[in-house]
Amino acid sequence: MRAILTICLMSFFYFFLPAQQVIQSEELNIRSHVAFHLLGKIDDVILLYQDKGYEKDIVAFDQNMVRLSTRTPYFEKKRVNVLDLSSHTDSSFHIIYSYKEKSTEYLKINSYNKSVELIDSASIAINEAFQYFSPFQTEFSEDGSKVSIYKVYNNQEFRLVVYDIHRKETIVDETYNIAAGFLEDDLNQVILSNSGEFWMVLQHFNQKGKKEKHHMQILRVKPESSAELDKFLVPLQGIVTSDVFLSYNDEQERMGLFGLYSEKDHYKADGFFVLNTTLERVSDTDIQFYSFTDNTINDLYGKDAKDKTTIDNFVIADIIWRADGGALLIMEMSYDFYRRPNYVAPSYQTSDPFRSRAWTNHLNEDMLLYSISPDSKPEWTKVIYKRQKSQDDQGIYSSFFTFKTPSRLRLIFNDEIKTSNTVSEYIFDSTGRVKRNSLLNTEYQNLKLRIKDALQISSTELLVPSQRSGFLSLVKIDYSI
Repeated sequence: MRAILTICLMSFFYFFLPAQQVIQSEELNIRSHVAFHLLGKIDDVILLYQDKGYEKDIVAFDQNMVRLSTRTPYFEKKRVNVLDLSSHTDSSFHIIYSYKEKSTEYLKINSYNKSVELIDSASIAINEAFQYFSPFQTEFSEDGSKVSIYKVYNNQEFRLVVYDIHRKETIVDETYNIAAGFLEDDLNQVILSNSGEFWMVLQHFNQKGKKEKHHMQILRVKPESSAELDKFLVPLQGIVTSDVFLSYNDEQERMGLFGLYSEKDHYKADGFFVLNTTLERVSDTDIQFYSFTDNTINDLYGKDAKDKTTIDNFVIADIIWRADGGALLIMEMSYDFYRRPNYVAPSYQTSDPFRSRAWTNHLNEDMLLYSISPDSKPEWTKVIYKRQKSQDDQGIYSSFFTFKTPSRLRLIFNDEIKTSNTVSEYIFDSTGRVKRNSLLNTEYQNLKLRIKDALQISSTELLVPSQRSGFLSLVKIDYSI
């Protein structure tokens, strides 16, 4: 059923479909913006952070997406570098930032209420800024109660700070020497658990000519013994990996390592591997390898499947943990094609944010899902189809968003990458049954949704940014209607 547009409250739009309501805010001019961040719902307001370079502000909306105010958060310095933002409670949000004085870089965290009033400020760490050039990076725990801030030095040293936002204290502040390989190249992924455990994956010798020495290291830092690194070796001799995904199940204290492997090519995958285990058995659990079956390849490629034995240009897009300790492994075809690789664009300033990415085709297409048991065995497989193609937009409108509820899973995506478009969803239950719905139609509604950058703000509500021609609006989808 096509969405019906009605105009209410001047520039605010309501689209009604069976079982959901979609509300759009007024548009904000973001031509001069560096970045924006969805903070979500704080008490009874919805907050959006805008970074304009030296200027930073917070825009507040009510539950009907009517703009209420624009306020500037307090910082003690005019020039600060905002690293990340989080809202882990219903009544406050937090900004991690740094600033420099002479040769020293200070890391701080400020907490604000819904009115953008400063309610707490704490120093996290200091650093001799000009000795090193690599930037700090951040990772929040799933519940937002902890944040890790880390930096690589000299390709061997790894500085790590973990801060407990609830207790307002630093629980890890260490520098580790990791001599194996080249740290900046070998560091694959980091995650932070709700208890403050920091995990990192290093991948060594992942090249066709060196695959006989190929292996991964999983390193863990525990707050109670932060001076030591727990190390777990994952042997992968004889293969190369095209993608690796580490995930942590906080509720059941399980660790999952998932990846795509090939005997020859990084862009092709013969199959996938799984290591799904409890923390107590990480060091003595064997990794399991599974080849893609002929049926799966036929389902993916149809008439083009003749003589194919691999799937091409797939990545692991998400891992969804099940209540029994199993997991749903979601893979997606994702590929960038450079139309004129030898062309160099003129180097002049422009208000077009996509100018530097010109001459690139972005493809995000079919998806492959595996339900994995707690003992790392596939239980069911589904192929779901989508076709997303765009040019020179950094792929910001492509891919999908995972909306989670206890009873079902929704994979939401743009059918096509254009202004007049249909937004669809695949709905899954725990047994793998799937249904496809049309969620809304954007024709004549001035919407271009960045679906993969959406934010789930409750068990029934989703917040999606819409960006077009230098303007940004927020769209709230409510499934409870």
